[in-house]
Amino acid sequence: MSTSVGGFVSRLSTFFTADIEPYLFVMVALGVLLWIGVRLTGNAKLASAKRAVAGEVRLNLEVCKAVIEYVEAQKTGTPYGLPMPRFYTEAYSNMRTEGYLFRLKKDLRRDIVAVYMTIDRVHAASTRQEDLAVGPAAASPLASDLRSQNLAFILGNVTNIIQPQLQRLDEYYGRR
Repeated sequence: MSTSVGGFVSRLSTFFTADIEPYLFVMVALGVLLWIGVRLTGNAKLASAKRAVAGEVRLNLEVCKAVIEYVEAQKTGTPYGLPMPRFYTEAYSNMRTEGYLFRLKKDLRRDIVAVYMTIDRVHAASTRQEDLAVGPAAASPLASDLRSQNLAFILGNVTNIIQPQLQRLDEYYGRR
């Protein structure tokens, strides 16, 4: 049995010195280059995702103004048939789905998540507002009061939470 183990070790040593050792440097170099390429590609994609969110933040600042104008117009009796402006969320969704959100600084990640969670609440309220205006709920005798409460909720979230946070994020991205 000792002879067979010794023969195996001898063959393994011969295999290593004849077939692997001459190419070891090449294999290590290829591994390092592959690692560098993957790392650089990931960093480029993260930078692209950050630029997309920065652009989306600027667009959403304009949407804030449009939502505020819409709510003010609704208070003065503008017809309810007009659709409520909606915030953009595609770049944030892509960043979250691709896992890049967790590669951001903790404070930046917290601010981005907070503003987009509030945007989701405003989207839900906007859908409810449209349902109260032209959907089946519009026939309810309480629809007018519910629309007013819903508009106040939307306006409060946009002016007190979304707009200041988006401005802070825009300043952060503007400094970069």
